[in-house]
Amino acid sequence: MPTVRQGLKQLPKTQTDIDSIAKERNFVYYQLGVIYKEKFKEYELASTKLEQLLKNNPEEKLVLPTMYNLYKIYQITNSVKAEAMKNSISSQFPNSRYAQIINNTNPDIVSVNETPESEYNKWYKLYQDQQFTKVLENLDALINQFSGDEIVSKFELLKANTIGKLKGLEEYKKAMQNVADDYPNSEEGKKATEILTTQIPLLEKMEFNATDTKNWKILYKVSSLYSENAIAIEQKISKFITNEGHKTLSYSCDNYTEKESFITIHGINSEEYAKAIAKTLKEKYIIGEPEIVISNENYKVIQIRKNLETYTLPKKP
Repeated sequence: MPTVRQGLKQLPKTQTDIDSIAKERNFVYYQLGVIYKEKFKEYELASTKLEQLLKNNPEEKLVLPTMYNLYKIYQITNSVKAEAMKNSISSQFPNSRYAQIINNTNPDIVSVNETPESEYNKWYKLYQDQQFTKVLENLDALINQFSGDEIVSKFELLKANTIGKLKGLEEYKKAMQNVADDYPNSEEGKKATEILTTQIPLLEKMEFNATDTKNWKILYKVSSLYSENAIAIEQKISKFITNEGHKTLSYSCDNYTEKESFITIHGINSEEYAKAIAKTLKEKYIIGEPEIVISNENYKVIQIRKNLETYTLPKKP
């Protein structure tokens, strides 16, 4: 059992430590307030937590969503307080989305482009279009903007999935764990838990293999899919497929990391055929970038683990 002296040693000593503890406490109060309000409809408990939070000098990003959640609670429990909170939000944050919402008596007047759902749909569409870097660069700002809305857990899950596309398995696992921990009662939190327990263990077992396969790819690594070099490679591959009559071949532009992408040729049935195609592209179509010949299964591994360097290491004799 720890002594009094040992307990004193564990107390925060610096202002930074104290501020960090206060920040964590404030976020916990906010989470509890929202959970009591949204999940359990315990409006008295919710308002107590959120009212206390506002007294604790919270960081700026928590102030407005806390006030808005209190406004929604007061609409149910105390109309006088609701009107007072509405006036406070309108006067302190007149240009905010929350002020526009609470001051609009006709919900149809609010542009659909300003709703959390439409904003999420826009960024999810960009995710589906594989614009992962653009999505990841903007998600933190969106999460802060919509803090206090139920939509935040959907943005957080989208962020975790985007991290997986750009940063690999370990970062993907951490991001999913954060969603599972921070939003345990939401559908997104439950989905994250399911991914952690069923999908990620299977992904962690994936390794490079030398299994004979009839599905091979040729990769050309580029810094950006929009660079002059990438466009030139794409044009040469397209010309090669057309001129040489390779009807079974196709190509795609694939993300790899935030700073690297692939021009990928598909539809190749053997390693030898892939090497022959690469040779023709190098000698006849003057593609100067080194090619990477890889099986479809091993391509999945490098996309999941982001370990291309390991695959391209010289093979030991």
